[in-house]
Amino acid sequence: MTIDNNVKSIFFLNYIILFSAIVLSVYYAHNLFVELNEKYAYKNLLTINSLAVKNVETHLQYVSTSVESLGKSYKKLYSQKNKHLNSPSTYQYKAIKNDKITFYNTSIIKEDYLFQSDHASIILSNLNQNSETITKELNIFHHLSPALESIYNSFNFSWIYFTTANNFLLIYPYVPFINASEAYKPTEQHFYNAANFTNKSVGWEEPYYDLVGGGILVTASYPVYDDSDNLLGVASHDITLDKMQEYVLDATSVYEGSVSFLISKHGKVISSSDKLYQSEVEEQSAHKYRGNFYYRTLENSKKIA
Repeated sequence: MTIDNNVKSIFFLNYIILFSAIVLSVYYAHNLFVELNEKYAYKNLLTINSLAVKNVETHLQYVSTSVESLGKSYKKLYSQKNKHLNSPSTYQYKAIKNDKITFYNTSIIKEDYLFQSDHASIILSNLNQNSETITKELNIFHHLSPALESIYNSFNFSWIYFTTANNFLLIYPYVPFINASEAYKPTEQHFYNAANFTNKSVGWEEPYYDLVGGGILVTASYPVYDDSDNLLGVASHDITLDKMQEYVLDATSVYEGSVSFLISKHGKVISSSDKLYQSEVEEQSAHKYRGNFYYRTLENSKKIA
């Protein structure tokens, strides 16, 4: 009887040991699986983010190339000796004036064109400009307008414009007269001074809030010089960041609960794949054209959640 009890005790003890070993094996196997899964997800996210970064760089390189191309086109037209560029304009521009600007368009109807319609606007802030200079710039801009339209259609989420050193502004798509005064003295505006004049190369403006309602933008600006090294003007190209988010950030949010951000080199949040964060970015940025919304730490980023 005692032997049977001992056998039973040994069997029961072995059963407990075996069961405990199985439980521990399952526990460690589960933790290992979770750890490997997390490592895989982390590695996968790093790969996706790396591809997204390359995508952003590609988009921005396209923008940079576009402003260089536009600037070179203006220089070529400006340097031409063709008489028709200096002769009275054969294009019927309608001029509207206020105490700040003279606004030109080609509308043949009484009503102004619609905001962002398929037309170019020409805005002159230097009201003391002589008629010969005005004529030449209008003629150059007439020939340059198709280039702006072509660049715009290649991106379809941007503004493209050229500012001369004497305060002429050609912009596409259309900005109506009622909004045109926002571009008063464009050579004093941030988008003009974003150009890298020191290196005569493309410069980038920090993200800012568009004064005519285009949302949050980034701008590339390229200074243009004649053969005598005189500044002719600046070619600029804006990109609306809601489209950047659509094309880039949404692709990085593949895991439930994951959130992606575009952040400037100064720590400013440009855009987010999360609607809550994005609405906060837009709200804060609307208070000031440069925006004022920054994430410094993970803890700070959770404060609005």
